Amino acid sequence: MACHAGSSQMSQAIEDIQEAIRSAAAEHTPFNIKGRGTWTSAYRHASAARDLSLWNYAGVQEYVPGNLTMTVRAGTTLREISEIAGAENQWLPLDPFGDAEGTIGATIATCSHGPLATGFGTPRDLVLGVEAVLGSGEIVRGGGRVVKNVAGYDLSRLLTGSWGTIGAVSEVSLRLFAKQEAESSVAIALPEKRQAASALIASIRAAAIFPWAMEIVDPKLAAALDLPEAAYLAMRFGGNKNVVRSQVETVSALGNALSLPDDFWKDMTAVPHGWSLRMSGLPSSLFDTWDAAGRLVTDAGSGFRTIAPERGVARVFFPSDIDSAHLFTSLGQFAANTQSSGLRIIVEAMPSVSPLTSFITDREVANGLSAGIKRIFDPNNILNPGLLPQ
Repeated sequence: MACHAGSSQMSQAIEDIQEAIRSAAAEHTPFNIKGRGTWTSAYRHASAARDLSLWNYAGVQEYVPGNLTMTVRAGTTLREISEIAGAENQWLPLDPFGDAEGTIGATIATCSHGPLATGFGTPRDLVLGVEAVLGSGEIVRGGGRVVKNVAGYDLSRLLTGSWGTIGAVSEVSLRLFAKQEAESSVAIALPEKRQAASALIASIRAAAIFPWAMEIVDPKLAAALDLPEAAYLAMRFGGNKNVVRSQVETVSALGNALSLPDDFWKDMTAVPHGWSLRMSGLPSSLFDTWDAAGRLVTDAGSGFRTIAPERGVARVFFPSDIDSAHLFTSLGQFAANTQSSGLRIIVEAMPSVSPLTSFITDREVANGLSAGIKRIFDPNNILNPGLLPQ
């Protein structure tokens, strides 16, 4: 059998994945379910000694440009999807932080997303259907391959963001979009005083604009992206030329708008870092979350931060060569101080596995509902054990 433990190789047969999981269940020998292996251990290390990689279980199963839908196997990379859809003047508006070599299976399993979530939603909004192999070896399918599909329970949303703990995502059906005639990105300097910054955000929200992406970037990240060292509100627009021009003019009337290069967003999501933390708060508490992220960067002594105003989701990035001991202390104090603030924290990526990850994330996943779902879909606890409470 080509699918086996401890190997990154995977045959092109779903039956091999199914048999590997059935054998593991019978032998009570758990797996780390992985794509390229860059995300699972970041959230919290799965307590399994061997891997089941779906990286090579790749390829397009069905692509219907007329329906704006594509069904792909889990190991297909975001770059491959972009190239195939681009040939038909279509695209998948999914831009998770990292590079385009990440697999769609891992992206869906971790519900990873980036700035485009402001205009197009998270992976849960772009996934039409998911196929997965459960901990029992049973193959399940939720949703479908077409946009209008209302049959059955919405297993696709349950599997999206489940971190491979209840099923190994093997196939995904995606909703695509037609590429637009024009795009333009601009940035406005964010006032230093909170009252003025809040007024600017309120004006943007009240304006007749519909940005695809909108992110605040801190001065250090702005400088790394070749902008003057200041905090900016960056926005990305798309549509026909007249619509885009009108929206840019509306934004420019609110402040001195800088035109951003075409590769700004790609460079921002690919900014080199070793650590990535996702912090989620209410959009109404935007600047509380922003300030909290700033305190964490200051305490750690290095790092960048961004936040999506319309979603209240901030990310904090630290370089891989940061003093780990000092960072551990800073993160521990931060987690303790924000226990009652309502902030939700997920460690998305880190250079190495340490006990710190469970320290930060336990309070986010430890609940009876998650444990109950885990027991139903993975009764033998062989899929990424340790990521959810038992």
